[in-house]
Amino acid sequence: MKRTKYLLTAILLVSTFLAASRVKAQSVNFSGKWQIDTTRTSFKMPDGSPIPRFVISQAVAVTQTPAGVMIDRTNLTNDLQEKHYLQQMTFDGKASQTVSVSGNNETDVLAWSPDKSGLIVSITSTSPDNQPVAKITETWILADGGKTLLIDKQVEQTGGFKYEIKGYYQKQ
Repeated sequence: MKRTKYLLTAILLVSTFLAASRVKAQSVNFSGKWQIDTTRTSFKMPDGSPIPRFVISQAVAVTQTPAGVMIDRTNLTNDLQEKHYLQQMTFDGKASQTVSVSGNNETDVLAWSPDKSGLIVSITSTSPDNQPVAKITETWILADGGKTLLIDKQVEQTGGFKYEIKGYYQKQ
């Protein structure tokens, strides 16, 4: 009888922990319209050389559901014209396909960060003729009580050229 009681108590504790973990995973919500904060975002490489403005989204509109995220990005083209593109990704780890502002094909995969406090967007970019262009990892976290979205974008281009840019976005 005591053994059954201990077993039931253990099952109850584990179930409570798992339920709390699930709630935590869904408690961070990135939904909203976000505009780049150019006063906090550095457009410079570690060596001081400039990073073009078109390498980072100027604005993002995010719709998050329990199943996934839809991101409407406002990016600049090489000639600095605004252009939108839409990414729709699910939390089940399935890859989705989209075409970037530059015309490259993207394979996008969405995941929660290990501590469930942020999102990880993994992007593999290929040219229209299917040649590798870059591997991009974006880590998304909320700061300032949810008023600031930080997107830490790490890029490795074909040929080994790497850079990182941290984009700070203010909620609109």
